[in-house]
Amino acid sequence: MGNSAAKSVGVSVNGSNSKFEAFDYPLDTNNRDAVCTHLKQIEDPIVAIWIVSRPLHFKKESTFQHWGVIIEGGASLILLEFLEHGNKGAFRLKARNAVDAEFHDFFYWQPADESQAVQKFGIVVSVTPSPLRQGKYAQLIDDDETQKIAQQIKKQKKAFKAHQKLQKQQKRGKHVQDSNDANAADVQQTEQEDVKHEYDEDEQPKQIKCNKTIADIAEFLMRWTELSDTKSDDKKKKDKPYNLLVYNCQQFAVNLFEDIVGEQYAEKVAYASKKAAISPQKVNSPTSKSKESELY
Repeated sequence: MGNSAAKSVGVSVNGSNSKFEAFDYPLDTNNRDAVCTHLKQIEDPIVAIWIVSRPLHFKKESTFQHWGVIIEGGASLILLEFLEHGNKGAFRLKARNAVDAEFHDFFYWQPADESQAVQKFGIVVSVTPSPLRQGKYAQLIDDDETQKIAQQIKKQKKAFKAHQKLQKQQKRGKHVQDSNDANAADVQQTEQEDVKHEYDEDEQPKQIKCNKTIADIAEFLMRWTELSDTKSDDKKKKDKPYNLLVYNCQQFAVNLFEDIVGEQYAEKVAYASKKAAISPQKVNSPTSKSKESELY
């Protein structure tokens, strides 16, 4: 947790974090490779993505939040997290077929004490089709998006009233149809254009701007886990450890989010970065499915 990215994710991190090495947990490369193998089997196009949060160590009283990434493919849902497990840095992957009846269940987590009720993940940032076009996303958007949707709804109501008023005026014959009254004709045209503008579908997209698949995430994981050894003369690559302060769940979540949609949604990446517990760290830029599975 803590760090997040301001630039596109690349092959290696700039600089050294040697002063934080006491907090390192070595990367479990077997875990990473197993997760990558599983991801490569899911070739669904990415249709929505969220950074989600829950209390650290499943404790409600935690000050810091653990972050993960939920991604919806055409027929699948995955949750991907970077964490410390068994004294090693590891990825946790949960995958499920995207059945509508179970869609919202995927956004809940089970406390360590299973006698406690499941809790809903917090939504840090989201990129989804417009909830006004697909209602299933209505309760799964970030705070900023919620405000935008409220404004769009207000505009729609205003446009609907303007449209009704225009229809009533036309029925009463208040709009002069004959070409001799050019002024009235201009007014009518302006009103019609205003109504059309209020219903601009660009503000309510049916799909997000993303050309990546879930399988592409495997290549990202390989790049993200490579770290430059700045102490070595030949600059050999080494595996990135898990580190609570510098290579953590929040940095991973923002880096992955940016790699998938950052080119088209830079403002969303900035929005998530501001919510991270520690200021962003720059990184270099890179020029058959089971119903449910879980990997650590």
